[in-house]
Amino acid sequence: MADVFISYHENSAGKLVRQIADALKKADISCWYAKKDIKTGPFRQDIPQAIISSKIFLLILSKQSIASYEVQGECGVAFQRYKEHQNNHQIPKIDILLFSVDGSPISYTPLYYLSLFQTTNGNPPDEQHIQQLVKKIADFLDKKAPTPNSKSKIQSQQPMPPQKQTVKEFISGVCGEKAIYRLYQNRKLTILGSGCIQDYDYDSEAECANTPWWNRRRLISTLEIKPGITAIGDCAFESCTNLAKVTIPDKVTRIGFAAFSNCRKLNNITIPDSVESIEEWAFSDCMNLTSVKNGSGITYIGEAAFYGCTSLTSFRIHEGIIEDWAFHGCTNLNSVNILNGVKSIGAWAFSDCKNLKQVTIPDSVTFLGKDAFNGCTNLSISIPLHLTNHVAFPKGTAVKIRY
Repeated sequence: MADVFISYHENSAGKLVRQIADALKKADISCWYAKKDIKTGPFRQDIPQAIISSKIFLLILSKQSIASYEVQGECGVAFQRYKEHQNNHQIPKIDILLFSVDGSPISYTPLYYLSLFQTTNGNPPDEQHIQQLVKKIADFLDKKAPTPNSKSKIQSQQPMPPQKQTVKEFISGVCGEKAIYRLYQNRKLTILGSGCIQDYDYDSEAECANTPWWNRRRLISTLEIKPGITAIGDCAFESCTNLAKVTIPDKVTRIGFAAFSNCRKLNNITIPDSVESIEEWAFSDCMNLTSVKNGSGITYIGEAAFYGCTSLTSFRIHEGIIEDWAFHGCTNLNSVNILNGVKSIGAWAFSDCKNLKQVTIPDSVTFLGKDAFNGCTNLSISIPLHLTNHVAFPKGTAVKIRY
């Protein structure tokens, strides 16, 4: 078993890899890289085994390696091993390091998921940067790197250009099949990658969800979901009680069950046109949520989706279905614009919205649930003739019937 597996693009980095291998050897660190160490021919026989038996996976990051299918395959094997260890610590750990030789970004490339790992500057790929890399690898392996030669000492004493200050990560990991997260020390949680943020379960007895940031949820004040994410999973940000700012990108189509439930400091949110479904309890008990700028694409508002949002003042609903209890207890809701295209309003959907004064139910609505407006004591409502038999509002409500 080698200490380090080196993944690289042969034509552009072959010479550099041999230099790194020599430097590692002097530090008593063994390494494995293709062409030198491959023994049985086909890629799929030797390389995956070499990766999973190594302690460190080192990617020589360049424009050419990012585009290489062979390198992409090697990175996939290493990342899969990393995830297996995250889920089961009895599986041997593999650390992943990136050595960037030309500054190529990977955030929006096939290797985007590796952006959560530490990148070491190797631009230019000279002796000084190689020695710094060897020292970092030795630190990971808890080995002592060799003392640099006199030339290296002179170089290390030269003043270095000022480095851009970066915010340190607190924790990072996987939150979907192709999605990763980073929680920074400035209390910002960033989700990037592609596809869905996975669904999480909520244990009502233990009063906790199995999100990877659950134990640090109260630290999170800002959430930025990067373009490429297409759905927000169940319970994803439930009880992030200090979350005040959320960015949801275009292309997100679903906000899952209880996704933002009990986010008590969330004041406003913009939901893009791409969102079609706001699931059950999604924003329930967000008691300081005053403004929701929702897009025209929503066709489903789930049961109790905005239950207990006592500061919410207005909402516009373009089409589709409003389920039971959807806006129950939104005591400051004074304006609801239900547009022609909405088909169903569930039972108790707007019950106890005490400040709701005027509502027009469009002709498109074919079902109006029991007590949909119960407790709306100041309400004046206009409804189509075919809904007059529905017991949806309290006695004394000023009802205008449209013929």
